[in-house]
Amino acid sequence: MTEKLPFANPDEVGMSDEGLKRITPMIRNYIDQELIPGAVSMVARHGKIVHFDVQGYQNVEKQIPMTKNTIFRMASMTKPITSVALMMLYERGRFLLRDPISKWLPGFEDMQVAVVQEAGAYEMIPAVRPIEVWHILTHTAGFATQYNPKNLELIEKADAALYTAKHKGRNCVVRWDQVNGDEKAVEPKTQDFCELQTKISSLTRQLRSQTMGTVSALEKAMSIVIKDPYLEHHAKHVQLYSVAIAEEMNLSTELKEQIGTAALLHDVGKMGMPNYIFSKTTSLTQEERNIVKQHPAASTEILAPIGVFCFTFRPLVETARYWLHSPPAF
Repeated sequence: MTEKLPFANPDEVGMSDEGLKRITPMIRNYIDQELIPGAVSMVARHGKIVHFDVQGYQNVEKQIPMTKNTIFRMASMTKPITSVALMMLYERGRFLLRDPISKWLPGFEDMQVAVVQEAGAYEMIPAVRPIEVWHILTHTAGFATQYNPKNLELIEKADAALYTAKHKGRNCVVRWDQVNGDEKAVEPKTQDFCELQTKISSLTRQLRSQTMGTVSALEKAMSIVIKDPYLEHHAKHVQLYSVAIAEEMNLSTELKEQIGTAALLHDVGKMGMPNYIFSKTTSLTQEERNIVKQHPAASTEILAPIGVFCFTFRPLVETARYWLHSPPAF
């Protein structure tokens, strides 16, 4: 992989050299605490490597050091990598979390679910709702691992061995036939889940507060920078109409809020337009028309670095496409 990717200084690709220097001591701290035996870390951007480091051992007992080409067993670690790639596409407005996965994988369009009957039998019935992207990210898509009763005993044994190994400590391996009856299925404490739920709820409230504060700040900036006498009322009216249409479509509360925010900020790109255009009483020149046509795309560029507005990209991107290919007459 590194043979194909060139190395570069962090500032050449827009990354912080100071930030990248924190990676090595952070990993060293994990190794010193014996949380991991070793690690290979690499950071690349725009096809260029800006950090590549090796620390620790791949085999502690035999004192075999880690190398840059050490092969790792990924297992479940593919999940966060895939999830990060998916959320990068989400930030670019390529999909919504409520989109059905059958949009890209038609084989999942008409799903069925198994309903347990008497004597352990199953009846297949049509699913009441489609599998959506957020189901996949939260492991709630309903894919069964215990559908075949013949495999149930095997799954239970594997489950018991897994929980026992976790209960014994880090990096422990337990075979199914080494599990004692008293050690089976060590369940997590309900209190832990309650504490985690409380923390997540608190973070959600903070994020909502930050979002509303940023929206308010952008509204004020627009009213100061953009000398358009109709802008304030126009943005409010677009928001009201958009939310009203969303309500008629019976969209979720989450989607209605996202559409409302996107409608309120859809003209933020006008901050890059010359003010004389807003007060011009004669026809616009071709150059001025081109400037006006670009303002939806400019809106997405302004909001892109602000993570809390990633959900506004889809409506704004669609607006930008419409304006560029089927613009209204001026």
